[in-house]
Amino acid sequence: MSAVEAWMCEVFLEAAGPLVERGFSICECEAQRQHGSTLQRIYLQADRHNHEDFGAFFVNVAITFDDLRGLDREEADPGILDWSTRLQRLVPDVPSRWELRKSTNLGEVAARLGAALKGTLALLDSVRSPQDAISNLPELEGFELILRARLKYVSRDFDGALADLVALHRRFPDRVDIRDIVTRENLSELEPRISTA
Repeated sequence: MSAVEAWMCEVFLEAAGPLVERGFSICECEAQRQHGSTLQRIYLQADRHNHEDFGAFFVNVAITFDDLRGLDREEADPGILDWSTRLQRLVPDVPSRWELRKSTNLGEVAARLGAALKGTLALLDSVRSPQDAISNLPELEGFELILRARLKYVSRDFDGALADLVALHRRFPDRVDIRDIVTRENLSELEPRISTA
């Protein structure tokens, strides 16, 4: 393990107190918990350009939805992330890239990260199911609309699911074929509705 990776783990362990209080288990630079029908993860990702004693990391927040596994055509990879974003999308005043070097005060970085993680917990606490995700996740945009369509589909909102796919097609008409997505994502209940969309 490089010095940067060791510092990352030290920072994360010190910052993770609020996560442990909310039921997350911690392993090195990752925290996870089962929350309702979701598996929630927060983890540090090392910058690929790191050196032995200078580098940076990113903070990722991810959710896996148990209810979406029924749509998978093959056995799902246990590490699948249905929704993943960087921490700065949820807590705008934090850096996108957290730098570390020998002279860095790791306690200060940990305190700042801990405060940001605490701010993220209100969102994660509010997401226990696909329905919660539809209501509470930040606005899903671009190809994230496929995820929102899948979430609506497993919530039995078939018209809403199709509306999201239609909106995606309108945005990217040359790249999005609704029928292909419906087939690929196993959204069979939408097939008879496509002709009227």
